[in-house]
Amino acid sequence: MFHRYLLAAALLLAAAPHFTHAQTTGSVGIGTTAPDASAALDIVSSSKGLLLPRVAATTGIASPAPGLLVYQTGAPAGFYYNAGDAAAPSWQQLATTGSITGGDNLGDHIATQNINLNGQKLVGGTTARAIRGGLAINGNGLLTVGAPRVHPDSTNRYGVRLTDLDQDFIITSDQGKGPANPISVSGAGDRMMWLSYYSAFRAGGVTGDRWNTTSSNSAAIGNYSAAFGLDN
Repeated sequence: MFHRYLLAAALLLAAAPHFTHAQTTGSVGIGTTAPDASAALDIVSSSKGLLLPRVAATTGIASPAPGLLVYQTGAPAGFYYNAGDAAAPSWQQLATTGSITGGDNLGDHIATQNINLNGQKLVGGTTARAIRGGLAINGNGLLTVGAPRVHPDSTNRYGVRLTDLDQDFIITSDQGKGPANPISVSGAGDRMMWLSYYSAFRAGGVTGDRWNTTSSNSAAIGNYSAAFGLDN
């Protein structure tokens, strides 16, 4: 029997270098004899992963250490870490694309850098109407609300609504600066426009092209002018 124990111990010692190797730096390597000095544990494999402890619910862990990481199998399943302390745990799910805790969710926090919409919109829901009526900012700083209408709708129009406004509303610009044809809107229609290049304002409707801002008709917009109503 004693010889069997010696044989088993010898086999374990022979196999150990293939799996674990401790360095003088305090680093431990699995699958490598040269673990990175900056890592306490360095695992190297091209065909296997790391399987962390799995729990049905993080709330079942007593006095979890800060930073403790586990995989919760119960809903919502995913990786969780304790952002609190042992006395008052605060389990946070690691971001997953498309989830309510994912990287696209702004959350309840203070932004520390600019938010790049990358051609996307800020929307108020997931319906087609909400997406069409979203707020967009392009690479030139042009802010748009809504999109071209796809069907008549007289009761729920897209736009901007300032409710119970108790502060001043001011638009500032510098006449003669910026593009002379800033808005790609022409022809007949109802609209309200502030044209900063001309310091001109239009509100109402036209049946012709007198409010065009294209180069061939820009003379129709006079500097420091205003027009209201229909065809004025």
